[in-house]
Amino acid sequence: MNNKLKGFKFHLKLKGQGGVNYNGVENVYDSELKGTKPINRLKKIKQKVMDEYGNVSYDEHAKISSGCIRYALFKGTNKCDSSTWGFITNACNFISSPMGFMRGYMCADGSAPSGNGFGKASCLTPYDAIETKSEIIVDQDTKSGYRDCNSLFTEEQLGETEYYVNGFFSVKEAQFLSLDLYSGRLGADKEYFEGSDEKNIEDGGIPCGSSLEKAFLKRYGRVPYKVGFFKPKDAQDVFGEGYGAEYGLLFDDEYVNTLINKALNGLLELNIHRRRGEVEAYELKIELIYEGGTKGKEIVVTKDNVNDLTFEIEQFYVEDSFEGWKNRKKHIEEKDKKSKEKKDKKQQEREKWKNSQNKNDNE
Repeated sequence: MNNKLKGFKFHLKLKGQGGVNYNGVENVYDSELKGTKPINRLKKIKQKVMDEYGNVSYDEHAKISSGCIRYALFKGTNKCDSSTWGFITNACNFISSPMGFMRGYMCADGSAPSGNGFGKASCLTPYDAIETKSEIIVDQDTKSGYRDCNSLFTEEQLGETEYYVNGFFSVKEAQFLSLDLYSGRLGADKEYFEGSDEKNIEDGGIPCGSSLEKAFLKRYGRVPYKVGFFKPKDAQDVFGEGYGAEYGLLFDDEYVNTLINKALNGLLELNIHRRRGEVEAYELKIELIYEGGTKGKEIVVTKDNVNDLTFEIEQFYVEDSFEGWKNRKKHIEEKDKKSKEKKDKKQQEREKWKNSQNKNDNE
């Protein structure tokens, strides 16, 4: 069996008290008041339950959304927008930071060249946390302002509670950062890195910004990546040599292990504090995934053993050439050109039809 790690599933338990994730206030009908009243609802999930006779019912559980967990997990990286990302030093410090790199979707305020932020997906993906032990209580409270019959409102609240959250760490996403506009998943803009531009790539060079190298040297005392043309092994298996190459950074096994270590420490230290409640991690297990989806052993991760865990890493990318990159670029440009021509033709036909309708109306 291939014992090279492709990724791992994690199973994390949280405990605390009160509610930390709300949908906000909504108006619900109250038969006693014969009108609506505001209630602040917890985020919830309905789970289908079937008894031995086939009768279906639904259990309702509070939840913490994956977005809320991501926000808590990647503290310090959530201010990644054009106001900070637009400076070379900030951009390079962000990418050389493990939690910044793992967060993904850099400059996600829509101001990046691709329109929706850079498309580097996160290698660490938590799912929604589902409440497994608690009781939902409805508390009555008052809104600020003058006291009247409408100033009372109710709020769903929790006592002591526990949550269970699953997620996944992808070695493939941790291994590569695309600097290629043609990839559709540009991880960062080459223009932010000194000495790295389209002209150099066109000339067959594979430069990388000295600012990024300095950022990694400052943090780790070394540069943990190769710069060049690469393509995913699975794409080559499907499409053969015609798939072409992407330009970017390929990180070594030691650095991927560094990211895994930071991810596990971040999960162990996860905590969410809100005005109405708090939760924190108290148990973490990981399930190793190998080649072909083969599952390895389950490991209980603690603060005592987390820094001793290292893994042999699966290689998801193979080196390619500048020629391979040019072929892929040419194919994409030809495809985009045909798509544009088709769109323009449809637009012309639409305009022609509109003009003919206007002419008939005038007659």
